[in-house]
Amino acid sequence: MPAYQIGIDLGTTILRVSREPQGILRSEPTVVAWNKKKEKMVAFGSKALKMLGKNPPYLEIRRPMEGGVISDYRTIEQLMKLLLTDACRSMLFKPEVALCIPSTVTAVERRAAEKAAMKAGARRIYLIEEPVAAALGMGLDISKPVGNLLVDIGGGTTDASVLSMNAVVTKNSCKVAGNALNMAIQRHLRNRRELFVGEPTAEQVKKEIGCAVDPNPEQKLEVKGHHLVSGLPGSVVVTQWEIWKAMEEELEEIAACIHGTLERVPPELAGDLVKNGVFLTGGGALLRGMDQFLNCRLGIPVQIPDDPQNCVARGTGRSFRMAGELMEGFSSLRG
Repeated sequence: MPAYQIGIDLGTTILRVSREPQGILRSEPTVVAWNKKKEKMVAFGSKALKMLGKNPPYLEIRRPMEGGVISDYRTIEQLMKLLLTDACRSMLFKPEVALCIPSTVTAVERRAAEKAAMKAGARRIYLIEEPVAAALGMGLDISKPVGNLLVDIGGGTTDASVLSMNAVVTKNSCKVAGNALNMAIQRHLRNRRELFVGEPTAEQVKKEIGCAVDPNPEQKLEVKGHHLVSGLPGSVVVTQWEIWKAMEEELEEIAACIHGTLERVPPELAGDLVKNGVFLTGGGALLRGMDQFLNCRLGIPVQIPDDPQNCVARGTGRSFRMAGELMEGFSSLRG
């Protein structure tokens, strides 16, 4: 068995590194601080995110992932090299790397991910599709000829996939997820309350007062930002109802994406989904009432596993011992 087998979930919003049997080794925002003068990365993760909006002109805050795929290849290459060195404590022996990718990526996007991991120092690269990794992470048995619907609501995308016999049968994806909900909150505060806030503030508002069903107009939160009229720092008090209303359109788009997957399910598997329902993972699963909202829209049960935001990363780390059993959801490239 190789000395190091590392799983990496390069999410649009959060990146996670895992290794069996330890589990999640690192979980950080997918944000990088880039020194334009020296052309190199100087910080990443939480440290880089704290610099957002406060950085001098020579320091650029980058988000190198977009919609679940690499948008800034050079930055990702440097970031992956740092992650692998940190996870292995040394690059004396090159690690095997399982890299999680959306099930809807193109061949070009797959090659870009493989190339970045190889140049970062991987000895061998395995690509595992997100829904397969999510199933492994929650301990779901997908080896039998039984349909299971997995929905991952991440930062950049919502991915809905039906799995059977260790493979993806049908899938659908849309670029409406956690980040889109944050942007909806930002738009509402800017257009209706004349307050400009950054994405971190919108994310905090969503976590503290956001919901998908049964908003309480009496629940309130003070939000601080920049008044557009006066040009000075200020604050407004928002209600849970108005934040729910701000996100309503995006929530309906997420439901429509999942509905589109259900419409393409083979008849033989449809009965399984009525019985087993939806398994909901990703950070979006933590929005209050998301399971009730989807249950109402789809008409089938919705289950949220423990620690849903880490299911994909855990499954990526576990995928090595399942490599022989997995089919199209797991492919490899040797350096």
